[in-house]
Amino acid sequence: MNVRPHQRLLAAILTIKGEYDMPSHDLLDMASAYAAVHLAGGRRLSTMAVLHVPGDGLSTARQHVHLCVLARQHLPSGWAGEHPDLVDTAHQLWADEISAFRTGWSRITAAA
Repeated sequence: MNVRPHQRLLAAILTIKGEYDMPSHDLLDMASAYAAVHLAGGRRLSTMAVLHVPGDGLSTARQHVHLCVLARQHLPSGWAGEHPDLVDTAHQLWADEISAFRTGWSRITAAA
């Protein structure tokens, strides 16, 4: 997240990569559940999910979901300030949180 001193952060993009054998709808479900629990519920951040599935049969790129996260918290009374977790130094926090969620998601779906 590169924000110049005179600019305000408007949004951040989190990318969640899927496995090669993971169905696209499962990846989108997992990313949407993460957004609902940790972003909307935990941080009061509004999010939009975009699924990318490479269409080139020769592509080695994995399917992935981009979570477009608005930087300002959304409260019942309107918009609040920028969330403090959306800073350049919090990348590991996000990676660890998504990894832990993915592990829990795998356990839940394996039991279904």
